[in-house]
Amino acid sequence: MNKLGWDIFKKQASSYKNVVIHWIMSAKQESTRLSRLEKTININEQQKRMRLKNES
Repeated sequence: MNKLGWDIFKKQASSYKNVVIHWIMSAKQESTRLSRLEKTININEQQKRMRLKNES
């Protein structure tokens, strides 16, 4: 586990975390879930948030 990425993710708002977790877990294939998880970790390492459809 990437400690920096995890620490940054934990500090995000609950609503943001719920959307990201749902996006990861809603993938039908395991390979897609892993890919989405890796993308989330990489973005968090950069201390950035993922751009979600509902965000402007």
